[in-house]
Amino acid sequence: MRKPYLIISIFFLVSLFNNINAQKKYATTNGNIYIRGTINETPFIARSNNLAIFLNYETTEFTLRLEKSSLHTGIDSLDEIFRDLKNDFIVYKGELGLDYIETNRHKPLNFGVKGYVDQPGDDIYITGEGQLVHVFGDIYSCVLSMNFNLDLNDLDFENKIEGLDNHVQIKIVQTVLDRDK
Repeated sequence: MRKPYLIISIFFLVSLFNNINAQKKYATTNGNIYIRGTINETPFIARSNNLAIFLNYETTEFTLRLEKSSLHTGIDSLDEIFRDLKNDFIVYKGELGLDYIETNRHKPLNFGVKGYVDQPGDDIYITGEGQLVHVFGDIYSCVLSMNFNLDLNDLDFENKIEGLDNHVQIKIVQTVLDRDK
């Protein structure tokens, strides 16, 4: 007679644990990334709204994953290069310089961002700046942005695009769900 109660109790505890654990992590596959650079002395912006973002609210650790072929510039020759990079991913793992992700009302929070690009051979360490701004929404709580100014020469990054200047700016913008939603 006690066996059904035990099974129901275990099921309830597992469900509760999964629900609590789910509130600590945020994931999306439609994050926004903008890469500003110059090719043959012509400015461009490569953009994608297919950036996968995995963010832990408690530890502020994150992973960003972008398929290079999802980038678009409006420049045919450059877009063709990106289209040929199907199944070629950039993965950046790091942490935000915050104690935790605040989703309640707060002033804009500025912080450092540090992490590395995960690639075969040596990982590339990259730092930047971030900001978490509270918005007044029903489901969305904050807008998270990260900015990186990179010199590809300093990063020992193999530049495969002829005419691309080694200085690029990267901006990532994503809304963050309220922890209670």
